Amino acid sequence: MNFVQRDEAVQALSLAYHSGEHILLLGPPGTAKTLLAETFSNQTGLSFFHRLLSAFSEPDEILGPVNISAIKAGRYERLVDGFLPTAEIVFLDEVFKANSAILNMLLDAMEYRRLKISPTQDLKLPLKMVIGASNEYPSEGLEAFADRFLFIVHIGYVDDSNFKDLLRGNGTPLQISVPQIDPSGVRIGEDILDLIHGLRRELRAQGVIVSDRRWVKSMKVLRVSASFRGSDEVQREDILSLRFVLARPGQNVENLLYSATFPELAEIREAISELEKAFAESGSDFEKLMKVAGRCKTVHASILKTMKSVKLDELDRYRVRVEEINKNIIDLIQLRT
Repeated sequence: MNFVQRDEAVQALSLAYHSGEHILLLGPPGTAKTLLAETFSNQTGLSFFHRLLSAFSEPDEILGPVNISAIKAGRYERLVDGFLPTAEIVFLDEVFKANSAILNMLLDAMEYRRLKISPTQDLKLPLKMVIGASNEYPSEGLEAFADRFLFIVHIGYVDDSNFKDLLRGNGTPLQISVPQIDPSGVRIGEDILDLIHGLRRELRAQGVIVSDRRWVKSMKVLRVSASFRGSDEVQREDILSLRFVLARPGQNVENLLYSATFPELAEIREAISELEKAFAESGSDFEKLMKVAGRCKTVHASILKTMKSVKLDELDRYRVRVEEINKNIIDLIQLRT
């Protein structure tokens, strides 16, 4: 199965999987959240459990049916084979629509990998990760449960520049990133801790409060990110992986993260955002299109210059995006002539 414009989601899934943390796929209907989760889970080779939740979901659907034989013997137990208690990867669609009984049960399972069905059935779970999916982030009252998802990745509809690839069935096969070295042996130097400390102050100044628990778990994410590159020490580029961990809906964390880590990259991101806005507003106006084309040339040169000193895959994606905008401008101009 090929996916179009889902590299960010796959990267976040890989980081969450190897960090042993849970991830929330957040986005509107019809953006392949379920297909992503199922394809990813199948490629791990681990046992998988999937349920679509609602306010009417019953514990039997998640935990398994009551064991009638145990009831006759005076014990309350469940037949858990094939249900959540025996799964290594769990995918819960519309996770925030579940009732309080199921959400409370999930809290214990996600945080402690355990479930106490009854005094005679106290289970240790083989759970590796929970993948949750939702069309929207929950309102007040579910913050504690939502916080169990260390990773959040936003999945939107494919943009215009990739739409034809979607229709043709072109795309990129889902490939799970694999650590090249043991993440536990990766070092985090004082320079990285100083950057993280400064980032925390910047976030607080913007009114974004991140819990100590989330900061501590972020260190594990940094080590996994470095291990993907085969590096035994966390570098600046690994801090960018925290964009999936620190941000919450409505919080402008990503730009702060880039500014604190790679100021030169933050400038390029802002320039591309301005390019996209200018192109969208230019319509078929020849003079405006030519101005955008001139700006594309300047931004493209800046990207190529930055790529000589900063080795990031994102820079290549930005280069491609600027080239796509420039090509669209050429196509519009040719249509006019």
